[in-house]
Amino acid sequence: MTEILFAFMLLGSLALGNVTDQNSTYTDPILPGFHPDPSCIFVPSWDNTYFCASSSFNVFPGIPIHASKDLRNWKLIGNAISRPEMLPRLATTIKDTSGIWAPTLRYREGSDSTNENGSDHGKGRFWISTTLVFDNLAADDESRWDNFVISTDDPFEPDSWTDPVHFDFGGYDTSLFWDDDGQVYVTGSHEYKVWPGIQTATINLETGETGPWENPWNGAGGLAPEGPHLYKKDDYYYLMLAEGGTGEGHMVTMARSRDINGPYEPAPHNPVLSNANTTAFFQAVGHADLFQNVHGSWWAVALSTRSGPDFKNYPMGRETVLTPVQWEKGEHQRFQSAKQGRRAPAVEAGTGHIPSNEKKSHSPDITSCKVSISDHDGGSLTTASSLFESAAGSDFGGLGS
Repeated sequence: MTEILFAFMLLGSLALGNVTDQNSTYTDPILPGFHPDPSCIFVPSWDNTYFCASSSFNVFPGIPIHASKDLRNWKLIGNAISRPEMLPRLATTIKDTSGIWAPTLRYREGSDSTNENGSDHGKGRFWISTTLVFDNLAADDESRWDNFVISTDDPFEPDSWTDPVHFDFGGYDTSLFWDDDGQVYVTGSHEYKVWPGIQTATINLETGETGPWENPWNGAGGLAPEGPHLYKKDDYYYLMLAEGGTGEGHMVTMARSRDINGPYEPAPHNPVLSNANTTAFFQAVGHADLFQNVHGSWWAVALSTRSGPDFKNYPMGRETVLTPVQWEKGEHQRFQSAKQGRRAPAVEAGTGHIPSNEKKSHSPDITSCKVSISDHDGGSLTTASSLFESAAGSDFGGLGS
């Protein structure tokens, strides 16, 4: 009986989405398990669909892409890195903290690229900027960082993601931003032990060529400023950072400027999001991204651990949480804190359907998976394949279809 309960608990954790009551509330984490450094967007021209990407480190296929119609129920629709030849050096990473860090997902309407699949979703493209990290190399070794951009006109077709366009930047956590005139910028961070700063430059997405690197802002004084994202609203450029390291001191800070290159004015209530120095169940809240829902309301996703303030045990790793944001015209953002339990309504329960893509997502066969725990006692965990097979008929609240 214990084995059966364990198998079903494990299957529940692997289910892609959150099974909730038939109402408009949601429960954090919205993407349970290993889904750190989330980046999410809302794309009206794709049938009002939300898309999220997250870090995958040295796991292949890499960069999981999830989709949702209501911010409550999510489905894995594919992986942006799905062909070994896309990123052959991924196979050479030799440390568990190496691999792909912090992909930033963006959508650009009116791209010059046409949709080769003949869909009616327009000519927009999905873009990801990210970093392949060789974390075993010295902090000041620029070969430690391999930054690149990939894109697709259909994220439901994993093989449609382009081969990477690499660009030179001696840092990580790169993020794309399109200004009103169409100029594209890339923003990234540096290893804090070398230089704790943020840089921005123009970028040619076809060639990877970048312009002069500017230094718009270095954060509010917290450790390791990283995870930068640029936004524009009400004639202000807003720069979001993660600071404080990825442990208990993790936090989100904001600043704004009339000029994309600064100077930036820090938000008066920084950090705008953090559970540091609290007794909250969710800890290490940080590395956030902002997007609007179908009604125009603002939301943030961030990584978090379900560790409590002792920060000792969190076997599900760093997960994706969702929190509402108030962003009035001309004002700085006001974030609600990440909380345990059911939250306020996200959006009305959607009636749209996320296409099933099991054959195209290259998902591994979990019926015979084996998880090694070599860093601890040298033990291993092997699933009971017969139990998984007996549960194969469950759709886990409709998420499996």
